[in-house]
Amino acid sequence: MKLTREEIDKWVEHFKKESKEAFSTAEDLYNSKKYHYALFFCHLSLEKAIKAYFLARKGKFAPPVHDLIFILKNYFYFEKSRRIAWREDS
Repeated sequence: MKLTREEIDKWVEHFKKESKEAFSTAEDLYNSKKYHYALFFCHLSLEKAIKAYFLARKGKFAPPVHDLIFILKNYFYFEKSRRIAWREDS
């Protein structure tokens, strides 16, 4: 299923909003000394942000996996400047 630009933009904004909400929850949990839950919400926040970037760049949803290392290794590369860049071969 091919997404329209309007649909992509809508989904990207949705993922970004969810990422921010998850990070805010992580901060609250951390401040409550519930560290293992805070870590889970940090992971969720990062996953949503990565998937929003993937969708914005590729025009399709990221693979349905929760392994951030897998997504980063297979779809991104890191330049010497430590910037994240897009893998053109993926």
